[in-house]
Amino acid sequence: MSNSLNEEYKSDLQVILDLFYQKKFIDSEDKLKNLIIKFSNDSVLENIYGAILSSQGKYEEALEKFIKAIKLNPSFAEANYNVATTLLKLSRDSEAVDYFKKSIDLKGDYFDAYFN
Repeated sequence: MSNSLNEEYKSDLQVILDLFYQKKFIDSEDKLKNLIIKFSNDSVLENIYGAILSSQGKYEEALEKFIKAIKLNPSFAEANYNVATTLLKLSRDSEAVDYFKKSIDLKGDYFDAYFN
């Protein structure tokens, strides 16, 4: 990624995160979709997309994005954790346990995963 693209990525990502933290989920989702067009196959963007969808109660769609993030980056502990918490929201507890374990295996100091 060139420096100008890297700066564009960081700048756009910050705007998306700011909108997300302000609970402007539709706006953050729209901007994120545009960023994904420019930077396809980015596990971080897919994980953030999942978080935005989950915050809107769209758990099945969020699960798809978190799983896509893992496919793009199998060692992404946070995405595994997000799959686990989403599975809990979908009452798929036994499946969630496997993803919590995986997130701990990938990142041993991932304390949130220990307490679920």
